[in-house]
Amino acid sequence: MKQILYKTIAITAMFAVVVNMSAKSWRVNSNTTRGANFADINAAMSSEEVQDGDTLYLDPGCNLTSEQRVTKRVTIIGNGFFHDKQQPYGFATISRPTYLQAAGCKIEGVIILNTCFVAADNVTIERCKIDNNNYSGIYYSGNNCKYATIRNCYISAYSAEIDGQGIDNMNTAYWTIENNIILGYAYSVCICNLYSATIRNNYFYMSHSDNVFAYLRNCTITDNIVINVNNKNNIIGNNFIDNTFHHNVISSAENSTYPQNKYFDSNDQAAVFTMTGNNDLQYQLCEGSPAKGYATDGGDCGPYGSGYTYVPGGLPYGKPYYTDATIGSVAHDGKVNVTLKISVQDE
Repeated sequence: MKQILYKTIAITAMFAVVVNMSAKSWRVNSNTTRGANFADINAAMSSEEVQDGDTLYLDPGCNLTSEQRVTKRVTIIGNGFFHDKQQPYGFATISRPTYLQAAGCKIEGVIILNTCFVAADNVTIERCKIDNNNYSGIYYSGNNCKYATIRNCYISAYSAEIDGQGIDNMNTAYWTIENNIILGYAYSVCICNLYSATIRNNYFYMSHSDNVFAYLRNCTITDNIVINVNNKNNIIGNNFIDNTFHHNVISSAENSTYPQNKYFDSNDQAAVFTMTGNNDLQYQLCEGSPAKGYATDGGDCGPYGSGYTYVPGGLPYGKPYYTDATIGSVAHDGKVNVTLKISVQDE
């Protein structure tokens, strides 16, 4: 984590340097007194000024309480979740369904307290916290929803955490699900109804009696950590067909069907993780964890392992945020010297 000291005037100059002249950036804030460009994503999508390739920054504390539809190829960036990096206004949150309807659009660092719908090809959902107590976490909507990427997210949902259109349906084919923490607390499975997906380096936790995986065909499922605390042997359900399934660390005593995995006869998370620290930090590997060094490339299994290593708190890449402020005494000319301590998420 890089940390640099700036005065306010220096911060303004820094932002001026990194602006991409071929695209524009816009601020979104539900609090209209904050002087943002738009009150919500829908308003930005309706504006002729917002074009494909632009970036929408959701201000800290922006709370969007109506259904949001992304209809242009834009990147939407919030300020993460969980972390306490001086967020006086809170986190950017969408509390209603969110539809990603433009091919190539991306949402990053946003809390979504409802279903996030993949509704176009090549959609990316990254470093988001998706928490839905009523339905699925990530679901498809309509046709042509191929090549979705779901990465570095913290997902918890009542029904299926990630749900496609079916094992023989190409509309939701070729999804990549990697380096996520996926917690199943209630009804249904964690991952289902996908064809030819790549599912790697995730942590799957199930506290209900249902299975973790079901209705998957021709998928590659490797380097994951899988624990079902309610029934440690309920890992794979119906219609698990022609999948590549190896180098996963699994809490199960039944290992005869898929022997190319590491099984530990326990459903205790402390056998794998430190279980110390808050929220997503507790899922780092403990000393002696069976997930250490077991990935296909010789690295670690799970979200903090190989590939796109999980970033705690969903801090968006390259977005500065301040961690401390020092206000000096009033100078003779009446000016106040303010020094901010700035961090930049550099991975």
